[in-house]
Amino acid sequence: MVKEGPATDDQLPALSGILKKMSVTEVLHELPSWKPQDRQALVRRVMELDDQGLTTEELKLAETRLEAHRKDPSSALSPNEVLGRLKKLITR
Repeated sequence: MVKEGPATDDQLPALSGILKKMSVTEVLHELPSWKPQDRQALVRRVMELDDQGLTTEELKLAETRLEAHRKDPSSALSPNEVLGRLKKLITR
């Protein structure tokens, strides 16, 4: 299993030379022959590059909601309630 956390170059040996010389089409064609852990490391690295993180406002909102939950855990929705609300949103 591939370790969690940021992908490192040692997890992606192909990046050191091969990937830099391949087109996207060539990489996609070769992916099925890669070991699963190498494909997973590549996906993790791509996700890291696209990760924008939370804005200051989003982080404050998350902290505020977490603090409210700590003060009153009974205010949380059950998993069934969450699924029900999501289904209603999706079917609108």
